[in-house]
Amino acid sequence: MTSPVTLDHGTTRITHLARSPWIFDPLLGIALGLPILGVGSRIAMRIIAHATNVAPGFSFGGTMTVVGLGALSGAAGGLIYAVVARVVRDRATVRGVIFGLILILLTLRGTDPFTPLTLSLFLPLTLLYGALLHFVHRLRFT
Repeated sequence: MTSPVTLDHGTTRITHLARSPWIFDPLLGIALGLPILGVGSRIAMRIIAHATNVAPGFSFGGTMTVVGLGALSGAAGGLIYAVVARVVRDRATVRGVIFGLILILLTLRGTDPFTPLTLSLFLPLTLLYGALLHFVHRLRFT
């Protein structure tokens, strides 16, 4: 049985990679995006269908697409956060506000049709994702 490759002072390569925000933040984004942006968006779509008297449809493939896109969006959000963290290193509050504004603008751009109902369902999901990503990043790198 082989042991993992060790770097200096007994750390493994995976531990070393997890110290980089360029790796950690997109992986964290996937971990948060899958349940919040993926599953949460699927639930929001179901609520919208019921609220607008549209016959709700369900398919396993369609649900997996939405959940997968949530994970992919989470990874993209993590990468955006890594860039913002690189630019605004020492000001966590400013970094959080900038990241939140970017997420709001992306949510407004992606919401179609733009109605108060869709905004009230999707915007809180996006802000929850952003707040948790910001919080966990600060725990890990501060």
